[in-house]
Parts: sequence; structure tokens; C-alpha cells
Amino acid sequence: MRALREGVAFSLRDCYGVIEEMKLPVKRIFLIGGGARSPLWSGIVCDVFHLPVCVPSPGDASFGAALLAGTGVGVFADARDAVGRCLKIDRELSPDPERAGKYAELFRTYREIHDALAPVYRKR
Repeated sequence: MRALREGVAFSLRDCYGVIEEMKLPVKRIFLIGGGARSPLWSGIVCDVFHLPVCVPSPGDASFGAALLAGTGVGVFADARDAVGRCLKIDRELSPDPERAGKYAELFRTYREIHDALAPVYRKR
């Protein structure tokens, strides 16, 4: 199960490369959904991204949709106001430098495997 979670985290980290290419500043990651309740999953994401992770409460997409709806009908001045008034952080994690370093090495291997399999992916 850990390897499965690590693989998903590597895939997310791979997608994050687009954000890096755009040079968008990212100070922390907000992790939502059922998996966010898992301390193991949250820790893996934190270390793979080598960024702090915040787990909000409630931590599901419907909460964000409700905030946007509230903004749309005028309950909140804007999205920033909605988040400022309603977002509560359940827990925050900081990356472990040793684990983050190991995951950085493993991510390079992940990318090598991904790139080597690219011709196979194109056949489908």
C-alpha cells in the first residue's frame, strides 16, 4: 500500500512540474479528500513535494464549492474573504529533510522509468 501511495505522489509531483515551469510561487500544499485523513499519505505527499502540507477541516471538495457558492450569492465579498473567514487547518506537516532527499532520488528514477516507457504509452 505504501508503494501505491508513493507512486500516486510521484505522479502528482510529475504534474507539479507544469506549475514549476510557469514559475508560480508555491509555499505550501493543501491536501483534501479521504486520503488526507491518513497520516501516512499526508506525510508521503509532504516529503515527495518537499513542501509543508496543510490538511483543512472540513477537507473535501464540497466545502470549497460551498465557499464559491457563498461568494457567488454575496455571503462573502470574494473567494479570499470566504477562505479567510471559514478555512480551519486541522493539521500541518513539515517535510523531513532526510526522507525528502530520498524521495528526490526516487523521483528521478520514476522519471527515468516514465520516459523509457513513453514509446509504449504512445502505442495505445
